[in-house]
Amino acid sequence: MLPIKCVTLGDGCAGKTSILRFYTDKYLLEEYPPTIYEEYLTECAGVDGVKLPLLLCDTAGLNTKPFDYGDTDIFLLCFSVEETNALENLKRRWLPEIRHYCPNVPVIVIATKIDLREHTRIQCITRDQGLALAKEVNALEYMECSTHNGMGIQEIFEFVASYTTKQRSNRDKNASHTKCCLM
Repeated sequence: MLPIKCVTLGDGCAGKTSILRFYTDKYLLEEYPPTIYEEYLTECAGVDGVKLPLLLCDTAGLNTKPFDYGDTDIFLLCFSVEETNALENLKRRWLPEIRHYCPNVPVIVIATKIDLREHTRIQCITRDQGLALAKEVNALEYMECSTHNGMGIQEIFEFVASYTTKQRSNRDKNASHTKCCLM
């Protein structure tokens, strides 16, 4: 079975690398490692608990390359809740890029660093604001996570595996009905 290709996009310091490293290696990154492009091949439990290969692609927050998007099954469009201009950047920069190069690939909007909302001195993007953006851009789903406490990380990739498996199954069923049979 081909791996499910999941590409993360978003501004620098949005938490993309932290999410992927936390999921694959189960640890919190202590410092910010600037990323150019990295791939992680791992597994995730899909429908009925079947282990599925998962190719996680970590892109740079500054300059992505559209050829990184080939064969993508799903995008994780990430933003940090502490960056007040992050939602505008998703709408003005990242989403148009996805829609231009991969118009039919689903997008999940991911709010990262949600543990920072607990700090009263930091004004953060709220869950309602994130949900509103996801609805506005017609995202498949809106999810939230924190690598500080692990909240929501596992659920993101379980959703990715489950959704993509169902989509592939439906695509295969539809394809089998459209094949030509010569007698």
